Amino acid sequence: EAFVFKSGKASQTERFNQIRVKGKSEVIKLHSKIIDELEIFLQPNYSLAKGNISIEKSRFKGNIADVVTQEQKLVISLYEIKTSVVARRNIREAIGQLLDYASHCNPFKVKTLFIVSPCKLIKNDIGFLKSLKKVISFQIKYIEYSSINTPRFISYE
Repeated sequence: EAFVFKSGKASQTERFNQIRVKGKSEVIKLHSKIIDELEIFLQPNYSLAKGNISIEKSRFKGNIADVVTQEQKLVISLYEIKTSVVARRNIREAIGQLLDYASHCNPFKVKTLFIVSPCKLIKNDIGFLKSLKKVISFQIKYIEYSSINTPRFISYE
């Protein structure tokens, strides 16, 4: 089954109706906030008007990716947002999902896998990320999100 890039943005209500477990609402709100601010951060290169961004709309074997950007006709980049307070956990969880999506994106090629997280990377996290880059053939980038600092997003190569 071929992957189809579906531009657009899912409605906020879909996210809030999916999970109604006490204690999960804060995670959902942070996840939604990061998605909304990431959409702004990626402009003007990627926008709903240009039709080259998919926010919770593109499916990979039934699983919905957080954000997919179309780089060229058959080239995409994948973004996975994680909201744990532990960077290593976010990297581990995101990389698993990103690799799953990347393995189901035919006929598209993947340019970059982006891990988006509210955690500042410490020395051990940077070492972990470097070791992953040695064994994974895709380009991997980590983007730190801050709700209080400017800039809101800091990218690590």
